[in-house]
Amino acid sequence: MSSVYPSGWFHIGWSADLRRGEVRPIRWFERDLVLFRGESGAARVLDAHCPHLGAHLGHGGKVIGDVLRCPFHGTCFDGRGEVTRAEPRLLAEFPKENLRTRAWALEEAGGMLFLRHGDAPAFPRLPELDGVSGAEAEPWVPFRRGTWKVRASFRDLVENSTDVMHFVTVHGFKSGAVRDVVIDGSSFRYTIELSVAVPLLGDLDTLSEVEYHGLGIILLRPKQARSRFRFLQTVTQLDREHITTTMTLYIQRRDWLRDLPMNLALWHYNCRSLAEDFRIFEHKKRVAHEPANDTDRAIAGWYAQFFSD
Repeated sequence: MSSVYPSGWFHIGWSADLRRGEVRPIRWFERDLVLFRGESGAARVLDAHCPHLGAHLGHGGKVIGDVLRCPFHGTCFDGRGEVTRAEPRLLAEFPKENLRTRAWALEEAGGMLFLRHGDAPAFPRLPELDGVSGAEAEPWVPFRRGTWKVRASFRDLVENSTDVMHFVTVHGFKSGAVRDVVIDGSSFRYTIELSVAVPLLGDLDTLSEVEYHGLGIILLRPKQARSRFRFLQTVTQLDREHITTTMTLYIQRRDWLRDLPMNLALWHYNCRSLAEDFRIFEHKKRVAHEPANDTDRAIAGWYAQFFSD
């Protein structure tokens, strides 16, 4: 059975924007949710509406310690969605087990909040992202960041990323090739070679490794030794028609001043390329088609796993 929305980890906000004791209504995957940070510092996400009479916990709800208090009748929920306090008269009519609300897995990495959507066993934990989170993150700092809301699907982005022809016809590259495709459970990576003609310099060849962690996290790393940057792209679905995607350019802290002109040019080119793609996505019609070769068939099979209930 196929699900409308995929399983996996998806970026829903920024750690620095959620203070201790703060409550926020959020909406992703056509679901109303509530995001809050307890006094101990842990961020949590629950279904937005109180199971009692449907009050929205994100509008008027208050954090008390590490629990969230309903603005209507004062029922308190912990980060697991369990009721920790309720009026005795309410409990006489509604047993505690009927008041429990859904809690969503949430983790923080690289200054970002990631929510796990779906229950696929391939996603027990948020993956460590090389240069963004974990032990390798220290030398890398975000240089530029942009967020776009686009009429597009996850399939549009996956197919687009390996569509060598469009790099020529849309973005002006001379040629390109996708090589070394490796599928490993929920991860998918490949190497992309692109050649572009640069005025006064002639042909410039680029070689990059692209790595998908599910459908919501994409990391691009240049393979040339002289290149000192990486891109992190996150993608989250708002509704059946729209996604939100955030692109962050990371640079090495020690090289930021020396490489400033190159990094500014790189960011400008990246934004221009995204705008060229998004202009097409906004008005395109989804046309069903069969994979053209073994690589496309393997990628299609990898993609399909995230939509199984």
